[in-house]
Amino acid sequence: MAAPFPTSHEVAHSMDPELPSPDEIADRAARFNPPPKRTGGRTGNILWSILGVLIIGTWLLAWYSAMADTLPPSALVLVTILPYIAVTLIVASFTLWILTPDHKLSALLVGFATIAPVLTWAPSWPSRPSAEPGEELRVVSWNVQRLWADGSSRNCVRDTLQAQAPDLVMLQELTPGDAAQLGGMLGMDCTHARYATSDGDDAAGVATCAPRDGRWRLGRSAPRRFTTDDDWQFLDAFVTHGDRQIRVLNVHLAPHRIQHDPMNALPEARKKAPSTLIRQQEQSQALLATTLQEPLPTLVAGDFNSTRDAPIHHQFREHLTDTWDRAGTGMTWTVKLLGLFRLRIDYIYATRDLAVAGADVIDATCSDHRPVTSLLRLKSPGVDATEPGAHPSP
Repeated sequence: MAAPFPTSHEVAHSMDPELPSPDEIADRAARFNPPPKRTGGRTGNILWSILGVLIIGTWLLAWYSAMADTLPPSALVLVTILPYIAVTLIVASFTLWILTPDHKLSALLVGFATIAPVLTWAPSWPSRPSAEPGEELRVVSWNVQRLWADGSSRNCVRDTLQAQAPDLVMLQELTPGDAAQLGGMLGMDCTHARYATSDGDDAAGVATCAPRDGRWRLGRSAPRRFTTDDDWQFLDAFVTHGDRQIRVLNVHLAPHRIQHDPMNALPEARKKAPSTLIRQQEQSQALLATTLQEPLPTLVAGDFNSTRDAPIHHQFREHLTDTWDRAGTGMTWTVKLLGLFRLRIDYIYATRDLAVAGADVIDATCSDHRPVTSLLRLKSPGVDATEPGAHPSP
């Protein structure tokens, strides 16, 4: 095949080598005429503006929640699913960045959407168990969902608890008969308090149990109202070991009572959630005040029906130790909301005179909640009472 005829420019270049070659001319043209930037134009501006407002607004709400005493119910709903909102915003910002990489807001907002959750949650992700010596107390708190009114579930609860070998068990959502039967199966003494003073004698409530032949023995106990104008109750009990004593508050804050069917749950939530959330905030604040009044090492555990970013948990962590934040690893969950959202709403809090040596969430299927467990050590007498949440040991 014959070679193609050279172009006039190629002929000229061969006669005068100082003339630019065709490739050099193309390179110069590309530099002086760059391809258009991928900013998305007007649509890109609108999308990035909307996304920016959502990202900044979400994290302003999260950080305000850490300082506020209360939040409006609508804001509390958003705070409840904050991790899922954060993930959604990260995915949306990266997707829009890929589509419009040259937009002036892209890198800034992607960075902010990614860094904000890390700054908010990462400090609590590493496990930092205490090695301080003291009298050990292994605690389990568990909402057993009325044992599903099922004998097999009762056996499942028994087997799960026996495997943990706890010194103290704090159960929610069971009747006095359930508590007595479980106590007999486990060889434990149990005390029970129904949720409300207006409920019948065999109504559901909370129960605190300790092994009959254990190192820690169950002492006096009594139901107490959260507030004087609300008949909802928690169980105030004491456990003793020799001359050492720990106060134990077993709680189940006012439930939302939302159906598990998503189609019916959303309308029901819009109707009931505001009053329930306000009630939970009032109960939580009263509970914290009660906790700080008694100069004894104290445990507060149970079903709080709220996630760690709600204002009350920020207030609790100012005075008490969230045992999972201290000795657990990463983020965990204890219940699935509507079968979709994994949330941590069950907690064990301890005053600072109880060292946290371990924390775990047990993968049990006996209930719609997973049990939380902590290994605590009661420090020697003489803890500095000026430390927030620390009480002098008796």
